[in-house]
Amino acid sequence: MDWEPCSEAELEKLIADSVAAMHAPARSLWDLVRIQPAKWQLHPWGDGGDGFWVVGILGQQVVWYNDIEDGFNVSRYEALGVIAEYWCNKDELHHTMAALLQQVQTGEAPGRFGPPSSDNLTQHAVVSGVGETCKRVQCAAANQVNTSDRISSVVMKPAPG
Repeated sequence: MDWEPCSEAELEKLIADSVAAMHAPARSLWDLVRIQPAKWQLHPWGDGGDGFWVVGILGQQVVWYNDIEDGFNVSRYEALGVIAEYWCNKDELHHTMAALLQQVQTGEAPGRFGPPSSDNLTQHAVVSGVGETCKRVQCAAANQVNTSDRISSVVMKPAPG
């Protein structure tokens, strides 16, 4: 895989731009969870770039930047320095923090896109709005849907035929 890891300076710019766009409650949460960016391991996806940048910790979860997919994600960790789950959302930090705030308030985790797979050509996402019945939406690519669209779960499924 050809991947140019994000520099710490590039990451700091992404963070600063997104912090400026955060609503006050998400900004307050960010102020509580943020850490000095540090590279954490996530085998095998992060091996080529010496890991991924973790920028926040909340309980047993980390906020991290997936510079393969150019987006922030929230994942479990089981040991300091090791991310336990790979997600490939393409969200800006302010969207990730808004979703994390919603999770803190409601106990419901936001939707996520899982690891790439060569035999999964189409991704299907279940999208729900406030008070709506869930509906199935077929996406040609993961970047056409993000957590701001209130994804509640993602299922990888081979494309028809």
